[in-house]
Order: sequence, then structure tokens, then C-alpha cells
Amino acid sequence: MIGGFLARVGGARPDLLAKTPTDRFRYAATGGVLLTTAAIAAASAAFALVMALRVPPVGAVLGGLAWGLVILNLDRLLVITMSRENGVLAAVLTALPRLALAVLLGVVISTPLVLRIFEPEVNLELQVLAQEKQAAFAADDRARSDRIAEADAKIAEWNRVAGSTVDGERPVVEAKAAVDEAWRQYQVANGEAQCELDGTCGTGRAGVGQSQRDKAQAAERAYDNYNRAKAGYEQARADAVGAHRGTVDAARAEAERLGVERKSLADAQDLDRRQFAQGSREAGLLARIEALDSLTAKRPGLGSAHWVLFLLFAALEVLPVLVKLMQLLGAPTLYEQLLAEHVKSAKALEIRAIGRAADVADERAEYRAELDLAEARRDYRRDLRRAEQPGEQTIPHLRRGADRSRGVGLPR
Repeated sequence: MIGGFLARVGGARPDLLAKTPTDRFRYAATGGVLLTTAAIAAASAAFALVMALRVPPVGAVLGGLAWGLVILNLDRLLVITMSRENGVLAAVLTALPRLALAVLLGVVISTPLVLRIFEPEVNLELQVLAQEKQAAFAADDRARSDRIAEADAKIAEWNRVAGSTVDGERPVVEAKAAVDEAWRQYQVANGEAQCELDGTCGTGRAGVGQSQRDKAQAAERAYDNYNRAKAGYEQARADAVGAHRGTVDAARAEAERLGVERKSLADAQDLDRRQFAQGSREAGLLARIEALDSLTAKRPGLGSAHWVLFLLFAALEVLPVLVKLMQLLGAPTLYEQLLAEHVKSAKALEIRAIGRAADVADERAEYRAELDLAEARRDYRRDLRRAEQPGEQTIPHLRRGADRSRGVGLPR
């Protein structure tokens, strides 16, 4: 019972296999290999669902069984469609794509199993990689924070420039100081002239004298200097206002540009922080593969073990195709000979059946033509008898019709 089921799984026909008992074990073994490969694929898929998607055990088992059935059907397709009908070379060439597909399936199936076997080491390496990523992310985050702080400082400086006035600029300040000094000197000179006029200082004699006139002239010169200084101040301030307007506009534009750049940096930093926080909590299939690659790079012994297990599971997937290919390279078995003869016989029977169907159709068409001809003759004779009974006027017409009917074999 089990052997027959395995043989059917291996692609054998039970009716032909019953006539060649010696080949039963071969096809039963092939079926066993196919089921073994499917079982390994189911286990691999279940582990992958648990590791990658956090699927509950029941769901992982059901998903693994579904994947195992898919792999079983694919492997049976690869094995059953290989034949020696077109020669050994053609069989080898057609087997190469099947081998490539089998290797690819082996890679897909073996990876979750290898990760499961090295799970303790992979978990430790995941922690190491997480710490390294945390350190690298912290360094990048600090660098980005420094750029944001630098942008804030520049924005504050440009805003200060944009909000400043011309009164604080150096030419204006110097011109204002010159006006104050000129005004102070005028105040002093004017006080001395007034004091000389009152007689409270200087010569001590009240009234206009030479000394008072000299001091009054000195006061007038000081006032002229004050007016010139005031005019210079107003000109300096006017010049500063014209130049300051362009500086303010440039400062505002630069502050806005830096504000956009600063917002972009802050948004990117916030997004990276959220993504890193989410990624640090997950340890899916890709993270485990990365950890396994890191382990194999650090520990050559573990890398060798990894490759041995990988090749083992990959070979199990390739094994059915290789076994079938080796069978095709060998001498045909009794079962294969019977199968070839059965195919030939079925083909010959089908060809004969098609020929007989064609012959029957031809004969049927011929009989149908003869029946149609006989029926036409009967109709002609009946019409002729009816035409001759009433009178002779219709006979020439029917005779002419009879003459025309000679081409189809009707009697006159």
C-alpha cells in the first residue's frame, strides 16, 4: 500500500508497474525523496513565517503544509516531464533548466532551516549588530543635531542683521560722534564769548572788546564746524540707509533659506529616529540573514558549517532531478520499455481509430449521395407519369427537362 502510493508520487503508473515488480522500489524511493523534500520545505516555510511575520504556530504549520504541497507539485513536475524520447543529449540539455530551478528552490528552502539551527549564535550576533547600529546611529544623530544647532545660530544672526538699524553702523556712529564733539566745542567757545561779554571771565571787563570779538569769531567757527559735522552725519546716515536696505533683504532671504534647510534636517532626523526605533525592535528574516553573514565572516569554522548545511539541504532539493537524470543516462528499465511500447501502441490505436473514422465518414457521404440520386430519380419518374395523364401539352417541356438531366445520370 505505502510502496504503491510512493511509486505513484514518483510518477509511475500502477498498471504498468504491476508487470515490473523490480522497478517498484526505484519509483517508491523517488516518491519518498519527493515527500522528504516537501516535508523539509514545509518545515522551512513554517520557521520562516514565525521568524519573518511572527505568525502563530498553528498558522505557521498550515502555511508550511501549503508550501510543502507547492514544492511537491513542482518537484513532481520536474521529475515526470524528463524523458529519453529525444535521446540522451536532449535529456541532459532539458535537465539543466530543471537543475537550475531545483538549486534555486534549495536556496529558498535551506536558508530558514540553517537560521533555525544556528539560532542561539544568530541571536547573540543580532545583539552585537544592534549595539553597533545604535552607536553608528547615535554618531550620525549627533552630527545632524550639530548641523541643526549651527543652522539655528546662523538664523539668529541673520535675523539680528535683518532687524538692525543704520544707527549702529560704524560710519554713522563716527559721524554722530563728530557732531557731538563739534557741538561740545561750540558750546565751550560760545560760553567763553558770552562770559567775556559779561565780564565774568577773561579780561574781566564787560562789553565788546578785542578779546570778546576774538572769542565770538571762535564761537562762530565752532558753530560752522558743527554744521559741517551735522551735514556729514546726515549724508553718512543716508548712505548707510541705502546700503542697509540691500543687506536687510539679503539677510532675510538667507534666514528663510536656512530655515527651510533646518526644517528639512529636523524632519529627516525625526523620521530616522522613528524608523530606527521601529527597526531596533524587530529581528526579522533579513536581519537574521545579515547576522548569519556577519558570523560566517568573523568565524570561519561556523562559516564552513553553514555552507555544509546549506549544501545538504540544497542537495536534498536537487536530488530528485539528479536521480531522474542518472536514470535517463543509464539503460532503459523494463518499466520504461513497457511504457514506451504502451505509448507506441496507444499512438498506433489512435491513428487507426482516426483512419477508421475518416473511412466511415467517406462511406457515409457516398451513401448519402447515392440516396439523394435515387430519390431524385423517383421524383422525376413520378412527375413524368403525372404529366402524361392529362394531356400532351406538358410532355415536350418535361422531355426538355429530361434532356437537361442527362448530365446527372437521370433516365429520359
